[in-house]
Amino acid sequence: NASTGRNKDYVRVTASADNTTIRKNNTLLTTINAGQTYEFYLTSSEKAAYIETSNPCAVYMYLVSQNAGGSSLGDPSMVWVAPLEQRINSIIFNTFYPSVSAQNAPEVHIVNIVAETANTSQIRLDGSAITGWETVTGNTNYSFARKVISHAAHSITSTGGNGFIAHVYGI
Repeated sequence: NASTGRNKDYVRVTASADNTTIRKNNTLLTTINAGQTYEFYLTSSEKAAYIETSNPCAVYMYLVSQNAGGSSLGDPSMVWVAPLEQRINSIIFNTFYPSVSAQNAPEVHIVNIVAETANTSQIRLDGSAITGWETVTGNTNYSFARKVISHAAHSITSTGGNGFIAHVYGI
């Protein structure tokens, strides 16, 4: 999922093996070798993309600085994007809030959640059903939700199905 409130993010894919093909929304982007990285933009109009590789890869999303991102929000940061094969059924997490200076504190905390479309009704954020699911471009078997959350401890649970992946960021 792209970050909320920004024009673009970089997505970087690093291959673990030679001759790794990278597809975005079922379109071949490139073939790279072990240790090589391919980078592309994910724009705010896309919201999400289905990335598929022929071998295991590391996928990172880079939230560019506010000037490069076309927004007055945020400094650069990086998010590890977990593969769908690493879905989990529950997690408790806390948002980041630096105690040194409130001036540098994130104004908005957001969680991006991805789950199988058929199982979205079984995913809970802090015990409540999640609304606003959208299907992932390139693979309608998966859906995503982007939710603004407060600075606090939170939980995501799956009461059935095959779990979810999620990442949290602050702007």
